[in-house]
Amino acid sequence: MNWWILIAVIPAFLVLDALVIWAIMRFGWRTLPEAFPAREPAPDAVSRRFQSFSVGVMNFGFCINVSVDEHHLHLEPIRPLRWCGARRASIPWEAITVQKPGRLWSTARAGPLTIKAPPWSLELAGGQ
Repeated sequence: MNWWILIAVIPAFLVLDALVIWAIMRFGWRTLPEAFPAREPAPDAVSRRFQSFSVGVMNFGFCINVSVDEHHLHLEPIRPLRWCGARRASIPWEAITVQKPGRLWSTARAGPLTIKAPPWSLELAGGQ
């Protein structure tokens, strides 16, 4: 392979990767923090790192740090996603309706959004 082809292909893939990450943040995650701005978790919040969540059709496997307190479900994307513009979100329990509880995944509505989450994280929303 010629070096000039390699020099052209590598930046093209880097640009394509950047566009994919931007699209995921723009269309997959950004609606959540816009609808539910971040709040600080309570000191007694239960937290787990690297959890899997889906928002709409976008799956964020092992990319969300979750804290659960009496008032909110707090979601914080892992650091690389925050570098790409993903922000934290805090969904009040009143805005969450569990639609389909499950052993591995629970499906819920958070305002206009459909989320799939680990069942432990939605216990305070009811339906478990």
